Amino acid sequence: MYTTLYTALISDLEITSSIQFEAILPTTRIEQLIYPSGMTTDALIVSIEDKELRFHPPHVRYIKAVTEDGKILSFERWYTWDHDKAFDAWWATFAFNPPEELSSQDMNVDATKAFYEGIDKLKKRKVRDKASTHPNYQSSGAGSQHVKWGKEYAIEQRFDIYAVSTPESLSWYEKFGFRSIDDFSIDMTLMGGTREDGTLGIYTATLMKLTVSK
Repeated sequence: MYTTLYTALISDLEITSSIQFEAILPTTRIEQLIYPSGMTTDALIVSIEDKELRFHPPHVRYIKAVTEDGKILSFERWYTWDHDKAFDAWWATFAFNPPEELSSQDMNVDATKAFYEGIDKLKKRKVRDKASTHPNYQSSGAGSQHVKWGKEYAIEQRFDIYAVSTPESLSWYEKFGFRSIDDFSIDMTLMGGTREDGTLGIYTATLMKLTVSK
């Protein structure tokens, strides 16, 4: 299947948000805890609004992989950090603050805050974010295409690529040369999670780095 990368449009955000839920929820335990009822209408709206908030700044790019007949298979959000600004000030605009009025079935707000606060501490100069491919097309090569695009851009701009990986994605990142440099763990049982898969409820996210700068 042949796909081409394009800059995403704001009108694509409903489709890309749906892809994100469909790609991540079935396999990622922390997301299943955060969204106990899956992709509800209100949860989807919050996801779209979150992306709209981050859509227009010049250092943010949304990229989509599209088939020849116009079907969006995957998308990614890329950040380019301004190193002349303090990290805390640079990231403050993008910190994820879930709406308090959401029902507990739409989102486990306590779990969301605890998880994303931990992830934010890893972000430093991370540029690859919200990478999702529809589960029906995860062997299409679209994800690899995104990483190759990012690597070419990073080489051109002379900076390294950072990404936060789920446990399920570690081997995929390592295939492209990413290496683990930091991690963050959260005890999901404190937010209603279960002691499953021999992990005793501990979920670990890993900061990966691909060194491409010269």
